Amino acid sequence: MFVLNVIASNNFCPADTQQITIYVNSPIGLNDLTYKDLIVYPIPTSGMLNIEFADNTNSFIPFKLQDITGKIIYTSIITNPKSLIDLKHLPDGLYFITLGENYRIKIIIQK
Repeated sequence: MFVLNVIASNNFCPADTQQITIYVNSPIGLNDLTYKDLIVYPIPTSGMLNIEFADNTNSFIPFKLQDITGKIIYTSIITNPKSLIDLKHLPDGLYFITLGENYRIKIIIQK
């Protein structure tokens, strides 16, 4: 578990501090991933990846999937707090998922 204090500031408003707790089940990030408000599982995946946001809000969260070279494989918008992403068509390997501006997640597809 990591506890971070994030301070956002600019020249026009006073600084704002937010405490974020990050839970990591594996020191190298290759097991199911649990943040305070996000769960991604199973890692590694055989092709179906679950993404769950704890706050159950129906926001529009940008989703981007990249391969190991940084090539964008797929982009979408997640609108459901519990989503199932089908990755079965992709070859085995290491990929990166970016969710919004806050999360970059390493996943492995292993069939």
